[in-house]
Amino acid sequence: MPADPANGHQAELPYIDFAYNHRESAATAKELVCRIQPKWRAHPEQIQIIQFKEGITNTARPILKPGHDEIDGESILMRSYGNNTDILIDRDREARSHAVPSPNIWTVMLKWVHALPQSDAKQRARRKFLEDELERSFRDLDNYSGPGKRGFVFGHGDLLCANVIKTTSGQEAVALIDYEYAVSCSAAFDIANHFAEWGGYDCDYNMLPTRSTRRMFLQEYLASYNQHADERVPDSTLSFLEAEVDRYRGIPGLYWGIWALIQATISTIDFNYAEYAEIRLDEYSAWRKAESGGGQSLEALPLRESRWAED
Repeated sequence: MPADPANGHQAELPYIDFAYNHRESAATAKELVCRIQPKWRAHPEQIQIIQFKEGITNTARPILKPGHDEIDGESILMRSYGNNTDILIDRDREARSHAVPSPNIWTVMLKWVHALPQSDAKQRARRKFLEDELERSFRDLDNYSGPGKRGFVFGHGDLLCANVIKTTSGQEAVALIDYEYAVSCSAAFDIANHFAEWGGYDCDYNMLPTRSTRRMFLQEYLASYNQHADERVPDSTLSFLEAEVDRYRGIPGLYWGIWALIQATISTIDFNYAEYAEIRLDEYSAWRKAESGGGQSLEALPLRESRWAED
C-alpha cells in the first residue's frame, strides 16, 4: 500500500523562520507560540510562562493558553538550549526524527496480516485473501478528509466499555484508559470501532446504536472537538462524518478478525479466538455484501447490518 503524504501518513515538520533571543526570552517565547497558535495573539498579555529550574544545559518553559492557570492539553512546552550546544546536538538529525512516517491503521493491519502463519495451503490462501481485502479497503476508504490534521486523529483503537471510565467529579465527562492499541487513523474508524464495541465480546448486534443514537454521539463528539481544536469544523461536518462512519463500519470486523487469528496461535488465555475471528470477519463480509447489494430490505440483511440501518 503506498504511503500518501497528503493524507496523514507522513509527518511534515513545520519550519518557522524565527530566531529565539535569550536576552528577551519572555517576549521571544510569546512571539514564537503565537506563530504556532495564531489565535493566542488576541490576548498576548494573558499568556503565562512557567520556568522549570531542574535543567543544567537547557531551559524548559511550559507556556499556558491565555486565560488558563494550569498546564493542560493545549499548553506548549518550549525548550531552549544553551549557547553553541549545536556542537553537541545534531539539530538536523533531531528534525529528521520528528519527520519519520508514523504507523497508521492501514500499516498496523498490514503488519498483522504478514504475521499470520503460512504452514499449509489453507493458511496461505487466507493470508492472501486478507492481504487483498486490506488493499481493497485501503483504496476504497483512504481518501478521508474529516476532523483532524489531514484527516487523521490520534485514535484510541480499543474503546470498549471497560476502557471508558465515568468520572466522579460531577462533570459530564469520561476518562479513557488502556492506550496500547492507539494509532493514527481517521476519526470515522475510531468511532465506528467504538460503536462496534457496544455489542461486547459476545457480539450481540441488538445492542449496537441505531442511526439516531449515533447521530447524537457524533454531535457531542464534534462539539468537544470544536472546544479543543485550533479551528472549528463547519456545521456540514456532522452529516459528512455520519456518512464516513457508515463507510467504515465493516473495517473493525477486519481489524479485530485479523487480530484474533494471531491470538488464536499465540494466546494461552481460555478464550476461543479462532471462533471470535470468524465472527468478526463475517461482519466485514456482511458489510461488503451490503455495500454491493443494491438496496436490500432490512429483513434481507444480516442482523448487524439491519440493526445499523435502523433509525
